[in-house]
Amino acid sequence: MTYTVTSVPSFAFTGFFQPVDNLPVVNRVKAGSTVPVKFSLGGNFGLSIFSRPVAVERMTCNPSAPSDVVEEVGTDALSDLRYDGEAGQYVFGWKTSKALAGVCLRLMMRFVDGQDRTALFELR
Repeated sequence: MTYTVTSVPSFAFTGFFQPVDNLPVVNRVKAGSTVPVKFSLGGNFGLSIFSRPVAVERMTCNPSAPSDVVEEVGTDALSDLRYDGEAGQYVFGWKTSKALAGVCLRLMMRFVDGQDRTALFELR
């Protein structure tokens, strides 16, 4: 029996792009909207880039943390991932819940190359 080992590319993650700000900024967004979470990995590696589903966890809100309002939101009903070849960016449409208004969340992405990336949000 022969086994083939496939190597996983190392992604060149360069941070989140607008409308999402990078740590330590808390992104304030209207609960129930869809946030376009944009990022680059240094190229198009297809859509199987996550080693697990994108996750969120509650966190304590820090009123003294730097924050910024997310101006660009959508109303899509489902979260999805796509690659924008023109911009050279991935766009993950993260659908927030209206029921979580007033809650702070940590959005966590784990990529197949082992990297973990996080963005902070306050749902209003």
